[in-house]
Amino acid sequence: MTVRITKPEVNLREKLSELDYGRVPYHKMPAGSIIQVKSLEYDTIFSSSHSGTQYVDVTDFNLDISPRFNTSKILITAAVAGGLNSNYGYNFRFRVVKTPSGISGQTDQAIGIAASGAYAMTGGYNLYEADASIPYIFGMSKTFMDSPTTTDTINYRIQVSHSHVGGGAIVYVNRRGSSSAWTAISTLTLMEVKE
Repeated sequence: MTVRITKPEVNLREKLSELDYGRVPYHKMPAGSIIQVKSLEYDTIFSSSHSGTQYVDVTDFNLDISPRFNTSKILITAAVAGGLNSNYGYNFRFRVVKTPSGISGQTDQAIGIAASGAYAMTGGYNLYEADASIPYIFGMSKTFMDSPTTTDTINYRIQVSHSHVGGGAIVYVNRRGSSSAWTAISTLTLMEVKE
């Protein structure tokens, strides 16, 4: 008696393409996986002598990201080194603002801010040593999640301000307010996290 066993043909090329050359396809990655990372080391010295307490964009301190899934979260880490030309009332503040593209009616949105108010911020600090008149540079880092609900490109940017209503305040990024010899770098990192 002869026993014959037959198996369906295996298309090797098809099986290799399913493996995606040793990488797990994005749609098969588990929740919590990092899909992509964008990072910027900002080493430019920026200054603004605007009066009032409004925020201003820090030139070129921004990143674009295009999420692969509209359910993804964006993990944002912003580390900003700031300085001011004076103290007592000239508190430095920064915030992260996002601008979605391709979404009709969408405008800039400040994120990482829990409450509204005249001085709402992502982070900030008073830049002077106790009982001293020289404002020092400090760095502050904040990390939080955003839920963009889109696969369109989103621009995340850093804005800075101060708390002095009148004129005279000069806000800096990456240098101390009282001396251009004291410098630092700031960073912005975006990570797409699969939901």
